[in-house]
Amino acid sequence: MPAVDAAPPIVDARGLCKDYGTRRVVTDVSFALARGECLGLLGPNGAGKTTTIRMVTCFTAPSAGTLAVLGLPTTPTNHAAIKGGLGVVQQDESLDPDLSVEQNLIVYASYFGIARRDEGLGLDDVEVLGAEHRVRVSGRRRPGQAPRPSAGCAPEPAS
Repeated sequence: MPAVDAAPPIVDARGLCKDYGTRRVVTDVSFALARGECLGLLGPNGAGKTTTIRMVTCFTAPSAGTLAVLGLPTTPTNHAAIKGGLGVVQQDESLDPDLSVEQNLIVYASYFGIARRDEGLGLDDVEVLGAEHRVRVSGRRRPGQAPRPSAGCAPEPAS
């Protein structure tokens, strides 16, 4: 008999629901995502795709159902550990063209609840490119430059 992988799923969602007031925006969503698997959420605008991702990434709590990410229930005490183990790829350009590279990194870290004093953003690594890049305004994508990948999240930081 082949060995059975006993590792918990990266994401284990059972009967997820999300309500905003009296409006239910996610109804009974269930899926399990194992390490190495990829999951796409498809549906029309308003189907609950973004809300489901927000629940998985601990930015909003489910109204009903159970959700574990990286083997941890998505309770507030586990949010930092879960967010620290996820990598997120934005669908659209998310840099503020009026901020420096360093300022954009600080803003992005705040999305994950990383306080400025705890950042550990590796800003010193930017020195490899030269100090001028660290404070340069990030700007916008140049014409003809490839667009960023579609939105998603992964169990490890994206590179």
